[in-house]
Amino acid sequence: MIQVKFATKEATKYACEHWHYAHKLPAGNLFSVGVWEDKHFLGVVIFSHGSNNRIGAPYNLSQFQCCELTRVALRNHKGVFVSEIVSKAINYFKKYNPNDILIVSYSDPMQNHKGGIYQATNWIYVGRGPKDKAYILNGRRYHSKGISDFCRRRNDLWQSWKGTRLEFLQKYLDKNMKMKVLAGKHKYLMPLNKKARRRLKKLALPYPKSATDGQKMKNIKVDLSDCITSKL
Repeated sequence: MIQVKFATKEATKYACEHWHYAHKLPAGNLFSVGVWEDKHFLGVVIFSHGSNNRIGAPYNLSQFQCCELTRVALRNHKGVFVSEIVSKAINYFKKYNPNDILIVSYSDPMQNHKGGIYQATNWIYVGRGPKDKAYILNGRRYHSKGISDFCRRRNDLWQSWKGTRLEFLQKYLDKNMKMKVLAGKHKYLMPLNKKARRRLKKLALPYPKSATDGQKMKNIKVDLSDCITSKL
């Protein structure tokens, strides 16, 4: 039998470091749902608020009306589908976050992920985002946001720098830093009420059949600002 409830910071940190490929906690304010099967701790499903202040902009929502599902960090287990765990975690999240209208999540083709969990739980697929840059050091990826934060912390040097960002990182962070262009991630939406789902259906694209499959996201804005009054 699967049970979900709040996870402690210690349990959340342990699950992310040991059972997720990123091996670290996500950014932002975290709502961490712990998962137990027959009293055995399986891991966490994490929802993040505020890590991306533009996440709700395409839907006319604030960053606190639209969150991101940022981690599904689970140990090896039997007897239950991950899709069932995610569904239970979403219902638990909704119970304690009644003002949220939309959950966004991304599936990384660089990890050979196409979003099978989201497809199994009826998320709306809206395509692949633009290509991004990642900076590689000792086999670990650092995305553009983290690199931008590093440059801002050294603003006096960065403002007068004449070379490329990679050259700056190689000089002031590590000479072995490399840059890699990443494929755009698959983006999925989970509306939290029927009215929002009806509106977002216009964005729906066919589910990708493989990690490398998928179309570019449609450039359509959807106004969900009044969906807050809808009944769940």
